[in-house]
Amino acid sequence: RQFNIISHAHAQLSEQKVKAAQANRMAAIGEMASGIAHEINNPLAIIRGAAESIEIKLQKESLDEEFLLKNTQRIISVADRIKKIISGLKTFSYGHDGMPFEKKTLKELLDGTLDLCQEKFKSKQVAFHTDLLDQDVAFDCQSVQINQVLLNLLNNSIDAIDSLPEKWIRVSSRIILERGTQMMEIKISDSGAGIPQHIQAKIFD
Repeated sequence: RQFNIISHAHAQLSEQKVKAAQANRMAAIGEMASGIAHEINNPLAIIRGAAESIEIKLQKESLDEEFLLKNTQRIISVADRIKKIISGLKTFSYGHDGMPFEKKTLKELLDGTLDLCQEKFKSKQVAFHTDLLDQDVAFDCQSVQINQVLLNLLNNSIDAIDSLPEKWIRVSSRIILERGTQMMEIKISDSGAGIPQHIQAKIFD
């Protein structure tokens, strides 16, 4: 009887953990969707503005080749940026089970992540700095998982410094030797006060 009660308690606890994980996942998806909407809305506004300028020029019959070329190039450039954002979002939606390791450079990893939060840096007036050593060196990794970690850390930094007078985020890197193996270390720091000591032990909960 005691065993059954303990088993039932363990089952309830496991169910609660699953529900909590699902709730956290939905909250993360909602936050990410909001961020993606922001990233796409600004480029769309640029495309609309360029198209409206062309329309106004056509109505006035004063459309010249240089003006048309400048605005069409702008539309193409911004459309390519939206395509990269959507491509990045599709990458983030892939499952992780059995995901193979692949060779990626640090630059490739960061570019894939920064495409999803550049507009947020601008709108929040956050200065972004990099101090990247050996950024073109390729290393084995599960890129989707690293990109998700980097995106979470960057978004956390933005939220933490949002109300500060001085707002900056820095990404740095170095190659370290651990147990005879060369590894890439990526570090994200910001102008915030840091995580309080009593919370640090709980951050992975």
